[in-house]
Amino acid sequence: MPPDTSRTATHPIIWCGLVVVLLLAYTVIAPRLQRPATQPTPDEVPNSQVRIPGGPDAAEVARSGTGAPSRPTATQPAADSFVDAERIARGHLRDGELDRAAEVALRVLAGRELAHGPSHPLVASTLILVGRIHRQQGAWQAAETALLRALAIRTDDLGETHVEVAAVWLELARLESARDRNEDALEAAAAAREACAQADAGDATLLAALRLRAEVLIALDRAAEAEAELRPVHEGLRAALGRDDHRTGEIAGLLGLALWKQNQRSAAERLLRDSARALERDKQADTAARRAAFRRIAAFYADTGDRAQEALWRGRLETLPAD
Repeated sequence: MPPDTSRTATHPIIWCGLVVVLLLAYTVIAPRLQRPATQPTPDEVPNSQVRIPGGPDAAEVARSGTGAPSRPTATQPAADSFVDAERIARGHLRDGELDRAAEVALRVLAGRELAHGPSHPLVASTLILVGRIHRQQGAWQAAETALLRALAIRTDDLGETHVEVAAVWLELARLESARDRNEDALEAAAAAREACAQADAGDATLLAALRLRAEVLIALDRAAEAEAELRPVHEGLRAALGRDDHRTGEIAGLLGLALWKQNQRSAAERLLRDSARALERDKQADTAARRAAFRRIAAFYADTGDRAQEALWRGRLETLPAD
């Protein structure tokens, strides 16, 4: 009986098939092994590794039009990797470390301009932060330049009547007030108020603009004008939010100060007490606002000669955290 060669005859076919499979696999895998690693985009680099060549001046590259700017949409917001760095800059500002705050904020600004383009909403937000830092540094012109850029970006993006546009006007008003350019501060605060035309009566930006205008008017010995602007606001807030709300209390304090400057002491005392008590009771009140209210009423009682009440409110002032 002849030997069965059918099994051994298939061995060459199997080996040829294996060789073909290996060759195909090599042609697919080898190019991938040789391909260089893809470089991350600026938004993929962690904040701790971001390095802007040339420091803050690298923002000029973005302004020259290099790169394709990206804008967020309602369904797909733009990615941004500079949030943590911006938070660090704000922390330095809060702690009074202005040079460090400026260094980090300018780096964030340059990075966002390169990543998103010079007219992106995130760039506007960073410009406001930069302007605030420069104001506290006393670098008036640099602060104004940053804030005017932010105002242009937000106005083009949102129109003239929007609370975020009002926020920029408010920063400009604070800048002008710090420069002792009070008339310009009044105009900027008025623009902030007008930009809040569609905002709620208790909107924080609107109330901040009203408070700043009142403070400047009182400083200019125009207390009657401050009273005329504050009285309807106070009545509206008291009806909508109640007497003990901190927002009502802050306006009440300024209205009381305006009346005090006009020697209407009885009405001023009532409003100043309402203000101090509202800010003391409302847990949402800012410590700086509490401090201002306590100082105001203590000064009032010092002026009227009521030493017991003056000592009472100065004692409460001392219980607050230090500046």
